[in-house]
Parts: sequence; C-alpha cells; structure tokens
Amino acid sequence: GFGKVVPDMEGSEAAPFLNKIGISVFVLSYRTKSKTDANGWLKPLQDAQRAMSLIRFRAKEWKLDPAKIGLFGFSAGGQVAVRLLCDNGSKAYRRLDKVDDIEHGPNFALLIYPWNLYDKKADALVDGLVIPKNCPPTFLVHTDDDASTSLGTVCIYMALKKRRVPAELHVYGNGGHGYGLRPRKGSLISTWPKHATNWLVSQ
Repeated sequence: GFGKVVPDMEGSEAAPFLNKIGISVFVLSYRTKSKTDANGWLKPLQDAQRAMSLIRFRAKEWKLDPAKIGLFGFSAGGQVAVRLLCDNGSKAYRRLDKVDDIEHGPNFALLIYPWNLYDKKADALVDGLVIPKNCPPTFLVHTDDDASTSLGTVCIYMALKKRRVPAELHVYGNGGHGYGLRPRKGSLISTWPKHATNWLVSQ
C-alpha cells in the first residue's frame, strides 16, 4: 500500500489563483510516512521528483514549456519542495522507466510557510540541507508568529542571497500557519498572492 495521502486543500486553493495569471497547475497528492519508514519526507520527495519528471516528459503533449516548470509547496509540502531543491538532481528511488531520465529540478519555486526546516541547536537548516548554487529563483513567505519558525525560511533566503540566486522573502508579523490563500483577522497575510503574482511576472 501507499499509505495515507495528504489532503490537497492548499494546492487546490492555489490552482485557481495560478490559473488566473496564465499558469497551468498540477496538484500532487503525495504519500506520507508509514510506521516502518525512517524518514517521513522520503515518500513525498519520491512522489514530487517523479511528478516533476513526468510533467516535463509529457510537456509537448500538454502544450507546456519544459523550461518553465515550477514547484509550489505549502507547509509539509514546502519542506518536501526544499528537499527536492537540495537533492542535486539525484532521484530518491531506483529508475522505473524513461520518465526518470528526465530532469526533475524546477525552473522556479514558491515556498509558503515551509515546515520544520530549522535546527535550533545547529542554528541552521535541518539534516544537512544545503541550498545549491544552481537553485532556481525562489519566492518565500512566512509569519513571525508561526510555531514552525520562520528561521528556516530565513536561512533559505540567506543561502540564496549568498549564491546570487534571485529570491524574494516576505515575513509577516502575524497570521500563524496553515492559512493558504485565506485571510486571517488582524493580519495582512492574505496579500502574499499579490506579491507572488508580481514576482512571477517579473521572472
């Protein structure tokens, strides 16, 4: 069995937003950790890598530009997206077929409140994650009052800046976690899609 599948509420919310600005969207419902898995992120990473390769493999059929394939992740999906950005082009599973011969790295990325990336003791990204020099342009959003600290997101931005990778970071004062594209009372967090639109157009 493939185990539990993560609900795609955030991805489904993002699809109409991206469609309105002329971007085709694929929403990935990925596998999650089972009791026997050592790493909770491994199966989601495998699914994300395979999905990215498959989209490029079928790009002509779906009338897509294979040089303009992006990756958009919220929360745990954001963590998976960061792991994919840091995988140095290596698949986390054995080759299945010719689809896996296709590059799975995105041409741009949007990371919205990526979850559980900061190691407080090491004051760095967890598990030796290293943002590569060839990381694509990246847009990042977090809130200061998110229990899943914004420091991981800030670390990503700092690494991108040091590597001269085009990036944009927004840390809102409040809004918590899990808001997707929805407003939160007393917060300006629902303005992030406007900033993301401007950034996407500029890219």
